[in-house]
Amino acid sequence: MVRSLFLRLGVYRSGGYFVVAVPARLVEGGCEDIRAQVVDVLCRKYWRAGGDDGRRRDVVKALSRFAPAETIRACLGNAS
Repeated sequence: MVRSLFLRLGVYRSGGYFVVAVPARLVEGGCEDIRAQVVDVLCRKYWRAGGDDGRRRDVVKALSRFAPAETIRACLGNAS
C-alpha cells in the first residue's frame, strides 16, 4: 500500500517550498487525514484569492469535490 501510494505522489520544488501533488482519486478514496489537509489548504487559498471572483469560484468548485456542504459553509463563513 505504501509503495503504491508513494508512486502516485508528485513532489516538486517551488521557490523555498516543496509541493506535493496528490491525485484527486486518492483523496476521494478514503484517506481522511489527507482529505482534511486538502480541505484546509483550499479554504486558505479561497481567502488568499482576494477579490478575484473567478479564482474563488475555481477553489469552491474544487472544495465541493472533497467536502460536504456544511464544511464548505463553515470554511467560507459569510462570504458564500
